Amino acid sequence: MIISRKIFAFVCLFVAAVTVGWWLTHPSQSFKPPTQIVDAQKNTPPKQNTIQSVSFEPKAAIVQLYARTPYLGLADPRWKEYEAKNKADPAHEWKTPIEFYGKVIDEHDQPVEGATIEVSWNGTIEKYGRDGVVHRTLNSNSSGLFSLTGVEGKGVTVRVTKKGYHNRKTWNNGSFEYAGFWEPIFIEPDKNNPVVFQLVKRREAEPTYHLDGRIVIQSPTLETHLDLLNKPVQRDAPSDLQVRITRAPDANHEKPFDWKIIIEGTHGSELVESSEEFMTLAPNAGYKTRIEQDHKGLRSNQWQKMRFYVRNTARGFYAAVELEVALYYPFAGNKGAGLMIVATINPKNSPNLEYDPTKDIREMEKK
Repeated sequence: MIISRKIFAFVCLFVAAVTVGWWLTHPSQSFKPPTQIVDAQKNTPPKQNTIQSVSFEPKAAIVQLYARTPYLGLADPRWKEYEAKNKADPAHEWKTPIEFYGKVIDEHDQPVEGATIEVSWNGTIEKYGRDGVVHRTLNSNSSGLFSLTGVEGKGVTVRVTKKGYHNRKTWNNGSFEYAGFWEPIFIEPDKNNPVVFQLVKRREAEPTYHLDGRIVIQSPTLETHLDLLNKPVQRDAPSDLQVRITRAPDANHEKPFDWKIIIEGTHGSELVESSEEFMTLAPNAGYKTRIEQDHKGLRSNQWQKMRFYVRNTARGFYAAVELEVALYYPFAGNKGAGLMIVATINPKNSPNLEYDPTKDIREMEKK
């Protein structure tokens, strides 16, 4: 019995020694830093600062449209300054000096005077009170220029409007970062190179009306018809547009699959797809009887958008239509599809589709 215990103890010691030896000769099996940080540090010199909390370091290069100083990733010397400021004052980001220089132009690149600029920034509660968020209204001058100076905070949001104009979508919804030099929206303001905001002059609106609704397309046919001139817009029989969805018989809303949507003009309707931001004037040419979209490997809960003009000379109207489609709609028992429609219709056979709520035909009929 004593000999057996000695043998057992020897075996345990031997196994332990082999395990320790293997571990020491295979350091790659020990704990690793986050893979994103490892990738970012490849081919860069050793760093003395320890900003290991920056686990969000992207593998791809960051594009900063409004920064003049190139961002160098984890090797950027600004990290040392940032770490020192962070230790001295954890709220230092919200105390960053803010300067913003902007310019408002129209669709012809001409300056727009008198545009309203709503500006907001997030500073500290100690300086600005309440939640630290401050709002200010500015106006563009005769050269279309405006500026914000003498304030401090982490970021700023700018929204430009003017009566009689459409405002184009702005980069990152007009939000800019001042403290986080690693962010794609980081800005280093330049008075000689202001951020440009573009407005588009509205055309004189004619009487039109607006459609905005949700439609359920029942399975198994996944087909419906739309009447753009009458209520309700959804029909069982052919009218102006036929919407048809095709998908594999074994399609499942829990996994990706391929599907197609076809919009076909009926009763004289013709269609042309559009990528315009403001669909206010229907084109003269390019129309066809059907348009379609193929979707590969998408999940059912991803809404897909289609935007197109409709011309129907037989019924005498033009329309600007935006459809969003979801293949499995909750109100259809996860079997049917969902369709959201937003449209402007000019029933006087005019391609002018500029919409003015005060000239909405259906709203005026209610009064």
